[in-house]
Amino acid sequence: MTKTIEFAQHIRTSSKARRGFRTFKRTLSVITDQLDEKLGTYGVYTPTQYQNFQEMEPKDYPKLFMFYRLEGRRVLCKSTYEGNDLHSYPPRAGNYIAHALICNIEERFNPIEVFKKATWKTIDNIRDEDDVAGVDLSIEALRVSLQENHEDTSYLKVLLEPPHEGYNRQNMFKQAVDAIINQKKVIIVDDKEMLESWMFCLLQAFPEEFVFKSLNIASFSNSNLLMEVCNVLCFEPENVEKIRRHSDYEKWEIVTKNSARGEAPYYARVLTECIAEKDGKDFAAFKREVFKEFDSTSTFSVEEFNKHARFFDELHKIGEMSEEGFVGFLSLYIKEYAKVRVIFEEIKSKKIWKKIMVFWKALKGEKPTHNLENYKFILENYSVPGETDQLWLEFEKMVVQSRDFQNNLDTLLDYYRLTKIENPQRLTTYFPKIEQIIGLIENPEIAKARINDVFNTISSLDGQSKAKLEAQLRDIEIIQQIKDANGHEKVIVLYNNRAIFKSESIQIEIEKLIGRLSWEQVFTLIKDGKRECLQYLIEHGPPITFSNVKLVSMLIKSDYREYQADIFELYSELNDKNDFLRCSPKGIQDMIFSKIFISTVPELEKYLGLYKEMIAGEIIVKKFLDVANHSEVWLLCELCYSIQNSNHLRLSQYPNIRNISDTSRNLIFNAVNDLSVEIPERYRQLAEWLSRQKYIKRLVPKSRMEEFSYDDLRSIGAIGEFKDIRKKIKGDSLSEDDLLKLVKLPWEYFCWKELCEQLSVEENREIPNLIAQIIEKFYRSRDDFKYRMWCLLACEYITYLIKYEKSKEFRYCLDIIRINWKEYEFISNRLLVIMYGTNPLYENFKQKSKGFGLSKGPSL
Repeated sequence: MTKTIEFAQHIRTSSKARRGFRTFKRTLSVITDQLDEKLGTYGVYTPTQYQNFQEMEPKDYPKLFMFYRLEGRRVLCKSTYEGNDLHSYPPRAGNYIAHALICNIEERFNPIEVFKKATWKTIDNIRDEDDVAGVDLSIEALRVSLQENHEDTSYLKVLLEPPHEGYNRQNMFKQAVDAIINQKKVIIVDDKEMLESWMFCLLQAFPEEFVFKSLNIASFSNSNLLMEVCNVLCFEPENVEKIRRHSDYEKWEIVTKNSARGEAPYYARVLTECIAEKDGKDFAAFKREVFKEFDSTSTFSVEEFNKHARFFDELHKIGEMSEEGFVGFLSLYIKEYAKVRVIFEEIKSKKIWKKIMVFWKALKGEKPTHNLENYKFILENYSVPGETDQLWLEFEKMVVQSRDFQNNLDTLLDYYRLTKIENPQRLTTYFPKIEQIIGLIENPEIAKARINDVFNTISSLDGQSKAKLEAQLRDIEIIQQIKDANGHEKVIVLYNNRAIFKSESIQIEIEKLIGRLSWEQVFTLIKDGKRECLQYLIEHGPPITFSNVKLVSMLIKSDYREYQADIFELYSELNDKNDFLRCSPKGIQDMIFSKIFISTVPELEKYLGLYKEMIAGEIIVKKFLDVANHSEVWLLCELCYSIQNSNHLRLSQYPNIRNISDTSRNLIFNAVNDLSVEIPERYRQLAEWLSRQKYIKRLVPKSRMEEFSYDDLRSIGAIGEFKDIRKKIKGDSLSEDDLLKLVKLPWEYFCWKELCEQLSVEENREIPNLIAQIIEKFYRSRDDFKYRMWCLLACEYITYLIKYEKSKEFRYCLDIIRINWKEYEFISNRLLVIMYGTNPLYENFKQKSKGFGLSKGPSL
């Protein structure tokens, strides 16, 4: 097969059209100005310095061939000396043609074939094109048709010639090859007629991937310029001293006829022997067996080169190896399946059958843990009944037992199908792995299908193994029934099939399929008369099945009432008490409630939510009243009042108290009916309402707040009497200073009422502005106490406006003093206590769904 590669072209020479040594033509679509300059620089041909320079013909000058990478592209270049230039008179010596072919770095080809097949420009071509007027700089890309897997070993003959004139080119070749694979820069010094051969020899000496990644080579150089792009250069002997004088050359390995060292490492030595066809080796076989080991992922280390060359070399010596030597050789490659197969094929081709048993023993001794398929061909091609069979069984057992099949039963059964050896030992090798893999399959349908695969593959199952698989099939069906069951029914299915479960696996199945039973499941089983199911789990299941095994053991007794004290003690230790109470029957709930104390409203709220029966509310409330303090009882009364008036603001914290029965509500009201029960000031208005509604019959004294006299206000106001306020205000309006002088903390809503009645309409209108200014002042001065107290006074002022239905002032006030949710809630709680009835402004205020945001500083 052939393939065609397109190469961009770049030509530099002396021409009349360009008036000097310049780029003659280039493929403009590919070659940029920057690339053009570099190509011209590297293609320069510096004339040689022979003593008989004038006598030499241009054709006798060595050719400069190059193969290198440049800016992500691959370059092949031919630079030849052509004598005199074409543009000056008299003509000057030194003309040359540098013709470069450029392609993408990804392209792969045999560079020797390209050098031979490409159409290179000659001086005659240039002369003909130079005579054409207006010659174009542009040139089309060159298409070269190449033969895939092209072989050309003609240049290698240079290494076969016997040493002459002090040259031993085989030793030089080995030194150069070894230096290249050691990533060294190399200079080869030889006669000018040999330089081209050296380049093409080295291009054939390495795998293609290595050549394209690591070999940048020039067939001739007498300057250091090409060292920028090439790591292998060829020089004439006339230039050796120039090389040595150049300091940079100390980093290069110079290969001359006198510098070749002793025996080279494996790769260079074996390669040279194959080229020379020594000991039956040949270069074609070396390329076929060694080069194929290297690809784009290879590291190209010296160790890898030597390793593959050594394998190729020693493979041909197997027939002469001792048993010990053969085992040592095989052990080097025992983990590389392809090489093991090659070794066996070599044994087979040379018919050295005595090595077969050594081969088997070596494999067994290395304890490989890889695929048996790689060694099946050995058994198929060579077997001794009763001898190799036994070796295979031992080898198979070792591989199967050490292999992690990752739950892949197909691979395991494929191993079994590799041979038809009928031996009971095979069953002992495979069956434990089969059981393990099937036991880990969670999907019951897949598990059943896998077991049937085993029956179809292993026809020689003994009775015990067959019974185990059949038992697994039964277990799979029952496990699926448990999975399909809902809630507590899983436990019933498990109990009904308890006899067939293996004792060693039952706890795993319970934990996996049932997990921890909820209290709802436990009490459902007790209610349905399935105590024996719970007892079975207690005796055979893992501890994780129950939140508290001891408590469940007492609950399933026929009469658990004699264990009430123990049940309550175990209940007290539970983390999930709420779940227990919510699901337990009324008898257990009554027993639990008879032993616990309820003394706060939050506790009452929690237990009312847990109890099922309506009567429970009365039991709990009565128990609460026995131990609660009066303030908690008055809070309950307030909640009952809220229920009666459909006020949901306070009820949002206690949703279960909203549903308290009339009987329970009367119990609460009766608790505050006694005259000896103190009425806190904040609940005095509530007590009056309860009295008016005849919920309580006790006498409720009037609120002290409503009887506040002017004398009492002396301790609150900054002046004597409110009727003299006008005399103390300077000017016609109320100022911030006036308000600060008038107010002495604390100040409640009724004080605002007294003050506002003494002020004019204009002065009353100024109050919200003044309050906002004072709040801002104390917030900025970081006087936290006064700031918060004035926020409180602002709330009391708004409370006054709502209670006395000052609608116009209220709307104006909220535009100036904006409240947030916490302050809204504070005002709501104040109004809940002081409002006897309702008014439109109060109803509108209660319907607000969110606060308004205080404009000055943080909230209360």
